[in-house]
This record gives sequence, C-alpha cells and structure tokens, in this order.
Amino acid sequence: MKYVELAEFLVLAKTNTYAKGTKEKRLSDGSKELVYADGEWEYKDTYSGEEYFLGKEIVLFNGKIVWTMDYSGGMLAKEFDRKKTYAFLRKALLCVNLEKPFRGPESYSENEFEYKNRVEGGLDRFSGEELICFAKKNVYSLKYGGGLIKQ
Repeated sequence: MKYVELAEFLVLAKTNTYAKGTKEKRLSDGSKELVYADGEWEYKDTYSGEEYFLGKEIVLFNGKIVWTMDYSGGMLAKEFDRKKTYAFLRKALLCVNLEKPFRGPESYSENEFEYKNRVEGGLDRFSGEELICFAKKNVYSLKYGGGLIKQ
C-alpha cells in the first residue's frame, strides 16, 4: 500500500458516499453506515446522531484496517436549518483533495454560507476542525483526527 493510492482511494470513497448523498444503511444498533469499495480497497463510514453526531471512518486494504478517522460535531445554532447546513456541507466535502483527503478544502463558500477547514499533519497522523458559518454566524462545528494503523 502506498500513500498516493490511499489518498486517491479516500477521495473516491468520500465523494461517492456522504458528500454525494448516497443512502446509508441503518444498522441494528441504530447507527448508519456508508460503504464504498474498489478492488482491494474498502471504506466504511459509521455514525450515530444528526443534530450532534459522532462517527468513525475506516479504510481496509486486502481486508485489513490500514487507516482510520474519528469525528464528532454538529449544529451549534439549534434554531438554524439543519437540512440547509448539511446540504451545503455535502457540497464542500465534494471538494476534498489529494493533499489533505480528510474532510473538505481549506475554505469554500456559497451565498451566505462559508466552510472553513483547518488540519495539521498528514495521512499517517492528523487532527483538524471544520466550521460552517452562515451570515458570519457559526452554525456548525466538527473535530476529527486519525491516521495509519500500525501493527
């Protein structure tokens, strides 16, 4: 497994699951799961909650977990429209890039929405935070971190 192949697969997996609006599978414990596979690679994103949520993404190569990311966050402004916020979030996440294939780009905006993403580290170990503002008011926040699984 090479870093470049992992980054390319992550971009494919992320743009073909949540960001694309793919219907998730509901698991017996009430959580939701999105899965994407391509050859020897498999991606699973399992999460619980909506207004506030937490989840875990894993990437398997030849059936073994090689990379993972945990995340938690959600709406900061309960009175704000969650559907509009998450629709905007999906658009931002479609702009994930090979250099930092964790969440969305450093920044993205549309109308009065603004997405900001700050991350430190690389594929082997990283942590970050994303924020969505509407009309300069913070309405959503998420923290994430993860890296390569080393045995």
